[in-house]
Amino acid sequence: MRGNTLHNDIRVLILAVLLTVFAVPAYALEGSDTAPGDACTVEDAMRMTANPSGNGGYILTCKGGVWKATFNVATPTEDDQLANKAYVDSQGGMSIQNPDDCDEGESPLYIAATGDWWCPAPCDVPSPTAGTVCDDGSIFAGDTNLYVTDVDQSSSSQWKTSQGTDDIDPDSSTDGQANHDNRSGTLSDFPAFELCENLDRHGHTDWYLPAITEMDVLYTNRIAIGGFSTSNYWSSTESDINRARVKDFDNDLEPLKYKNSTYYVRCVRRN
Repeated sequence: MRGNTLHNDIRVLILAVLLTVFAVPAYALEGSDTAPGDACTVEDAMRMTANPSGNGGYILTCKGGVWKATFNVATPTEDDQLANKAYVDSQGGMSIQNPDDCDEGESPLYIAATGDWWCPAPCDVPSPTAGTVCDDGSIFAGDTNLYVTDVDQSSSSQWKTSQGTDDIDPDSSTDGQANHDNRSGTLSDFPAFELCENLDRHGHTDWYLPAITEMDVLYTNRIAIGGFSTSNYWSSTESDINRARVKDFDNDLEPLKYKNSTYYVRCVRRN
C-alpha cells in the first residue's frame, strides 16, 4: 500500500511539474498587429491594433476563433460597430501588466502598441449592452454615450409652472442638452429641467432632461434599464407655447401635455 501511495505521489508531482513548465498564460496573444479574419484562440479576449487613432485602427474581439472588428475606422467587417475615436485615443496610461488582474466577467484589452493589457470597466468597452450598470452606478441606456440614472427623479414634476410662452428656441427632438442650453427664462420656473440641471448623482453633475428621441431609447430598453413606471415621462422637447412632449411608458405613445401638468422625470447624460 505504501508503495502504491508513493507511486501516486510521484505521478502527481511529475504532472504538476509538467503543467508548470508548459503552462500557457490564459490571455497570451503572440505576434505584432492582427487583422480582422485572422485566427485567435482566446474567446472574448480583445486587442487594439497598433494604429488605433489613425486610418485603419480598430479594436478586435475574438469571436468563434476569428478576430472581428468592434471599433473600425476604414475597414468594414462583420460585427463592425460605430464607436467614438476619442474612446480609443483616451486609453493611454490605463493599462496593466497582467490580464489576470481583470475582475471576473471583464474581457482584457491588449494594447499592441505598448504590449500592455487593460481591464475595461463594464461601460468602458466600445459597445456595452443596454442596461449595463457602470462602475459609478449609472446605467448605459443603449445609445452612443447615453447614460441614465438608476431611479426616477420625480413622479410629479411640472415641465414649467405656467403656459403661453415659446420657451425653447430652437427646439430639438434629438438633443436634450441643446434644449437645456436654448431654454429661456428662470430655471426655477422649469421644475423638470431644474431637477436634472441641479442633480448630483453617480459622481456627475451634467444631467439633463432627455429629448423625445432620447426618451424613445429609454422606452425601448426600459426592461433592461429598470425602475420605470408605466406612466408619462417628460421630455425636454417643446411642442408649442402651451404644451411639451411626453413619453407614455405604458403604450409607447408620445402625446402633447400642458406644461404645467405633473409627470415623471428621469435624467440622462452623455460622456
